[in-house]
This record gives sequence, C-alpha cells and structure tokens, in this order.
Amino acid sequence: MPRALWVLIALLPLLSGCPEAVKPVPVPQVVRVQVPVYVPVPPELTKDCPIAEATSLMVEEAVRVANARKVALKNCNADKAAIRALAVPPAQ
Repeated sequence: MPRALWVLIALLPLLSGCPEAVKPVPVPQVVRVQVPVYVPVPPELTKDCPIAEATSLMVEEAVRVANARKVALKNCNADKAAIRALAVPPAQ
C-alpha cells in the first residue's frame, strides 16, 4: 500500500469528527465495598437445654425440679449471651 493511504487511515478518526477517538478513555475507579462476614455458631451454643421433670409429687421433688430448671435457665441465658457476642466485631 502506498504511504499516503496509511497516513489517510491513521488520520481518518480525526477527519471524521469522531469525538471518541480524540478523548482519552477514563480510568475506572476502584470501589471498596464492605462485605459482612457471617460467623458460624458453635454447636455447643445451639444444643437443646435440659428440662427437669418431677418424678413424684413430694415437696422435695418440686424443690429439686425448680432448682434444676433455674440452673438450666441460667445456662441457656449464658449460651444466648455467647451467641450475641459473636455478632460484635472484634476490637482492632
């Protein structure tokens, strides 16, 4: 091909008035997105809490069951507090 044809091909975007050929392409910006991280709950925090049942109708048995249920409720509340603590992000 003659040299004049190559020059004409190189100058064609400038001669056609195409603005995309003259303007530089903008560089994309980096966008940082914070992604939530889900922490798995340990199995020991989600196990069922024992329920004390009375075996007789004696007063001593009722007191034992009430005390056992109180202990189970305290343990259950401690498990729930540990689960809530998982949601708090650690201090850096």
